[in-house]
Amino acid sequence: MIKLSDLHAAQSRLEGVTIRTHLTQFPLCAEDPRRLLLKPENQQPIGAFKLRGAYNKIASLSEAERQRGVISYSSGNHAQGVAYAARALQVKSVIVMPNNAPAIKRAATAKLGAEIVLVGPGSDERKNKAEELAAQHGYVIVPPYNDEKIIAGQGTIGLEILEDLPEIETILSPVGGGGLISGVAAAIKLSNPKVKVIGVEPELAADAQASLRQGKIVQFPAEQVSRTIAGALGLNVDLTEALALVHDIGHPPFGHAGEKALNTAMHEHGLSFDHNLHALRIVEDFEQRYAAFRGLNLTFEVREGIIKHSHDYDSKDHPELAEYLLDQRPPLEAQLIDLTDEIAYNTADLDDGYEAHLLSLDQIRDGVPVFERFYREAEQLYPNASHKLKFNEALKRVLNLFVDDLITNTRARLNQAGIRTLEDVRNHLDRLAAFSPRVEAERKQSKNFLYENLYYSPSLAGEKEDAERVVRELFAFWMAHPATLPHNYQEKAKEDSLPRVVCDYIAGMTDNFIFEQYEKHCAN
Repeated sequence: MIKLSDLHAAQSRLEGVTIRTHLTQFPLCAEDPRRLLLKPENQQPIGAFKLRGAYNKIASLSEAERQRGVISYSSGNHAQGVAYAARALQVKSVIVMPNNAPAIKRAATAKLGAEIVLVGPGSDERKNKAEELAAQHGYVIVPPYNDEKIIAGQGTIGLEILEDLPEIETILSPVGGGGLISGVAAAIKLSNPKVKVIGVEPELAADAQASLRQGKIVQFPAEQVSRTIAGALGLNVDLTEALALVHDIGHPPFGHAGEKALNTAMHEHGLSFDHNLHALRIVEDFEQRYAAFRGLNLTFEVREGIIKHSHDYDSKDHPELAEYLLDQRPPLEAQLIDLTDEIAYNTADLDDGYEAHLLSLDQIRDGVPVFERFYREAEQLYPNASHKLKFNEALKRVLNLFVDDLITNTRARLNQAGIRTLEDVRNHLDRLAAFSPRVEAERKQSKNFLYENLYYSPSLAGEKEDAERVVRELFAFWMAHPATLPHNYQEKAKEDSLPRVVCDYIAGMTDNFIFEQYEKHCAN
């Protein structure tokens, strides 16, 4: 934990190195009696507050540690902070940067004397490479935020604010990695607990706020993850969220087990069940809200995304879908949906399995290498924390890795392919939204682990068998006794085949309702 003495020691080290930035009043409208002041950290020699933490960390090293040199990983501001501090202290510095970092930031870091090592766009790639080089050459790692000396250095901003404005009532601080808000909050609360410290983060990525409110690390639902990634890529976040919410409406009761049972039942009649096609039937045909036409008044892009978000359909096999441009790729908003589902559900299901005692911590650590890597990191950072808190920290880092990689790798693929317009996206040979090969391999490892140990685990086998039996027997019952179907479905059977009508009826049920129907019609 950071003590007030740590913050004052950092302040002493930074004297004469960093700029003592002064509060600057921001003009509000004449009717507003409040005062708003800004602390212009862009006046620092590197143009950002990151120099404070980097210098404090390196200046705190022993002479023997300095002789070994330092290494860090960053795409910009922290890289320059480390390079600047290392040069000032005559310490060798190595910075691992992504190959898609802005050229101006790479050049600025190199100009400060750092050795630049380029890796792929994923943040985890940078960290792994830095750890690898540190192990090989003995470099001391200077992390971007998860370090007490870094936090204390950033916290000197809080001390300066109190010195300049002792009567301060509220401080607003950005929340990114957490180093700045942690340092500022420590400085303020240890000096004057009455001052409010409020963290500010993007609306589309407000995981810190959600976690504090619930008292635990919060994993955002798929639609929130989708909005965050779409926003970072400059896409239509409303379309993305609409697709994230609507694409699941075609799933039958009992999830994949129910879908398997329905598809098997339909095959006996020369038909099939596909939850994407069923979702389109729901919004185009089942819902009746308007006198002029059947279905919902949805845009073409939403309806197209329902069909094409997860895979491509062959126009020869589905001529009825010709209007949905089956020979073209879908927009990026639709391409994201399956991938963001993977991120949200892989991490959430690990959490659920652990909470339900269906998966043990050792089992997850042994079977999911990416989780194990981050759990070891959490152990080093928080040795006295409980296993559950370390679990939460590791899972949060897995989620962040997947989100960051999907953003950076998709952006890199768009740049490499020279994509400028929607038509470019549609006419590209392959889908452009994708994880990097290394993170895709880690995603598959996580997914395979969940299939083997949770989704198809022996402890859940009985439930899945029951689910499939309920669907199978109810389907057979209504095929034999169509007069027991609700009246509107009996009417539909006059226009469509009975197997399709029975399938539609079952697919629209909740788990509880289908059990009620089973008890009513098949229990005896």
